Amino acid sequence: MNESQNIPIENENLADLTIGSIDFTADDRDEKLTNCGFLDAGRNHGDIEPVYNNLEQIEAKAWQVLATPIVKSENDAPNINIEEEVSEIDNKIKRNNEKREKIENEIEELRIKKDTLKSYEHVLDKPFSALNYYVFLIVLLLLTGYLIVFYVSAGYTAIFSKFEITQDMTKDEVFELLFTSVIDPKVFNKLEGSGLFLILFPFIFVGLGLLIHKFIENKQYFRLILLLAFNFFVDFLLAISIEKKVSNLMISMDITPAPFYFNVNFYMVLALGFGAYIVWGFLYHFFMLEHEKKQPDKERDKKIKKIEIHMQEKQQEVQIIENEITMLKEKRRQITEITKKQKDEIKLQLDKELLEALLRAYTQGYTNWLNQMGIGTKEAFDQIEEYIHRILKKGQENETR
Repeated sequence: MNESQNIPIENENLADLTIGSIDFTADDRDEKLTNCGFLDAGRNHGDIEPVYNNLEQIEAKAWQVLATPIVKSENDAPNINIEEEVSEIDNKIKRNNEKREKIENEIEELRIKKDTLKSYEHVLDKPFSALNYYVFLIVLLLLTGYLIVFYVSAGYTAIFSKFEITQDMTKDEVFELLFTSVIDPKVFNKLEGSGLFLILFPFIFVGLGLLIHKFIENKQYFRLILLLAFNFFVDFLLAISIEKKVSNLMISMDITPAPFYFNVNFYMVLALGFGAYIVWGFLYHFFMLEHEKKQPDKERDKKIKKIEIHMQEKQQEVQIIENEITMLKEKRRQITEITKKQKDEIKLQLDKELLEALLRAYTQGYTNWLNQMGIGTKEAFDQIEEYIHRILKKGQENETR
């Protein structure tokens, strides 16, 4: 008898159906068990002996998939979030390992930079230029004097000065009055009382100019932008204040002033103040670079010390990360041990009626094949029934696992 003739099932995909391929949690498991029993009967040519082994497979899989824990109290209930917690710990360990590796790479880069500084290679391609050094120094000193005069004059004009024109003043005298409103070397003779604080006013901008060098040196460009924006804002206020007083002076002379954004006085104050401040700041930066070349040993040791401090900070970060990884691994170990202990202590139970229904669904297909082939006998059916009772009896003797 040809085996293909023994399987009167139209769906060819069912030809590969086995007990192991059936999902016992699916709604169609009983139907598939019946089809599987039918197919197995054809494969075995109606032999009854393999039925017991197949029923044992069904029982084993039922215990594996459908058994439920026996919960005596809430403390005995398995923690369904254990796997999620362990997974979260593993992810934290992974992220910390990646962070540690990144910091260790940064430490290696710092070590290479330190070794390069020790070898003097950074000095050889940047020779000291005495001409640049002294030119920068002289211009810097002159520009510092200019900024002191400018900001004292502009501050005095913006806060205290009042423009007054008399009928006997010539045009040159009026022009000189306007010019000295911005730059007036004689302003120091006018300072008295509360106005003496204006002597310190320029050093605010000198201090801000020193920060330009520091921010560029440390590559803090965002702070550099904020610094320039702040200084521009202060110079803008000075320019507006002086321009307003100049406009009032023009009105007193029966001259209609243009809006401040069309007034040359406004832009002149900005250029003479903010422009000079930027030139001073960057000039100081280049002067300090040249100064470093003048004393390479001292500057080299200073940079090496700075790198070593940075490396120590990075190594401390690595140590903190390693401590956290150790704590996470210990926590994971404790959770795993507790989970294993819970699993060992928890007993599983399998519903007897559910198991019997699965066994009978399979044997139903087996007996259907026997009847369809005309070889079903009372002895064969009794033998199959005996197999079912043996499996169920074995389950009664070991109700829990």
